[in-house]
Amino acid sequence: MRPLDCLSFGSAGFDLLVEVAGLPASDTRIPASGYAAGGGGPAATASTALARLGARAGLVTAVGDDRIGDLILAELADAGIDLSGAQRLPGVPSTVASVMIEPSGARAMAVYGGCINAIRLHEIELDRIDSARAVLTDGNNPALVRHVAPAARARKVPVLLDGGNIDGRVLPELLRDVDIYIPDIASARRQLPGVTDPLELAQAFAAMGPETVCITLGEAGSLALRGDEVVSVGPLRDITVRDTTGAGDNFHGAFQFGLLESWPLHRILAFSNAFAALTTRSVGGRSAIPTRDEAERHARSLSATERTT
Repeated sequence: MRPLDCLSFGSAGFDLLVEVAGLPASDTRIPASGYAAGGGGPAATASTALARLGARAGLVTAVGDDRIGDLILAELADAGIDLSGAQRLPGVPSTVASVMIEPSGARAMAVYGGCINAIRLHEIELDRIDSARAVLTDGNNPALVRHVAPAARARKVPVLLDGGNIDGRVLPELLRDVDIYIPDIASARRQLPGVTDPLELAQAFAAMGPETVCITLGEAGSLALRGDEVVSVGPLRDITVRDTTGAGDNFHGAFQFGLLESWPLHRILAFSNAFAALTTRSVGGRSAIPTRDEAERHARSLSATERTT
């Protein structure tokens, strides 16, 4: 079995992105100033980031037995990702997203994500985790996380969970077997209503099980908590943002890469901030993925604040 640095589990989709001056009202037609099309999905984009950084990445996902599924898998294969665990599901349309991007880089999207919810859990070869140094999973199908995370824990393989799109009511159960939890600030606040402070959110999540919690803060950078160590790193500002689609997914891939390299937490955070920010320079979540050298060069311009709780 081919050894992997990271085996990811989760969604792979296809995005159609259009640039607009503003979001349309109901029953109207507006012009677009540009568009792009390409692969998306949290686990798939994180895996692509890892592969571009030189890691040996594998992805267990599900796509339809359709033309869109062909496009999704072809792009991932071209990136060098091991897809031996990918499932083709006859009669289930592949995951697609329609994304409208405003001049600020903010976006609105409509997602059909039925494929990952139809993945056949009993066909997943959990023994493949034995060949991996780490596991990354997104939360688009909580049943998949429940299936994979305990198996990784039993094998002493660390699990990173992408915290977007998870209902807070299922989170305590999921986090029992998760080592690294990374939500964005908006998701974190939805998951723990009434808690707004990033450090308090991180501490609450850590109490559920993860050794490390990182909360991405958008234009404010990110914060990470490991034990009593707290690290904050500001954002990368010397770039022009065109599209934030995929920034979080790329952050997760970069963070996982730093963990695989055994970097200290402040270096992981600065690298992940820089890496994710650089992906916003053009339209599409994977169109502007930087090289390792480029991300490290920009990361050196970011200052980290470290303290203990």
